[in-house]
Amino acid sequence: MATKKLSINIPARSVLTEEISIIQEKYNKIIEDLKHMNGIYVMELFGVTDISNIKLLRVNKVGFMFEHYFIYIKSLMVGDEEVIVNQMFYKSSGKSRKSGLEDIWLPTTGINTAGFIEKLEDEHILYYETLKRNKDYNKKYINEDLLLYKRFINKLNVLISKFLFEQERISKDIFKGDKYLDNTNSMIIIRDLAAKLGHYNYSYNEIIPDLEDNIVTINKNQTGGSKKRFKLINILF
Repeated sequence: MATKKLSINIPARSVLTEEISIIQEKYNKIIEDLKHMNGIYVMELFGVTDISNIKLLRVNKVGFMFEHYFIYIKSLMVGDEEVIVNQMFYKSSGKSRKSGLEDIWLPTTGINTAGFIEKLEDEHILYYETLKRNKDYNKKYINEDLLLYKRFINKLNVLISKFLFEQERISKDIFKGDKYLDNTNSMIIIRDLAAKLGHYNYSYNEIIPDLEDNIVTINKNQTGGSKKRFKLINILF
């Protein structure tokens, strides 16, 4: 006589609830990491990030404003390949979120009229908080890069940040630039732009007209980094 197999039916609702719970946890983890990445994690990330194939960096030392140094990364040479970046970075003081990020270069999209630095992670935080608010839980929305690179957003920004960090170990003031814009003057410039252009968020291309006319090439292969100024129009990529 054949033995009757015992079958257990798991309600579909229970499986669905478990999947939603996992996705919720991922959303929460991404938001938390984007808000509170700390210096310990950055050093761990730098420790496993190889920048030996980065030959040079083309950078504009924008200067000091809103209590931070800013630089504009035009491109970098990875091996024999020129990688176009066109991304602004600012040097963190580590004070605002008390996360131990002092002297770490982080990507930014500009400054708003309230004088706040706009971080790359802001739009992602808003995106996931909106998904949570709408109870829109779907695995396809989970960006695994954000879980790994956090406030850097992607690997390229990690490479650049580590490169900048290591170069400053060699030459402390290499990326500092001039303190030619104080908070008051910067805000006047932004308000004038708001009146003329009719909107309130600005990239540094708009704030500093000659941004790409003062690119500096930092050559990793020479002690302290060599500097060469050139007009962007003369560069062929």
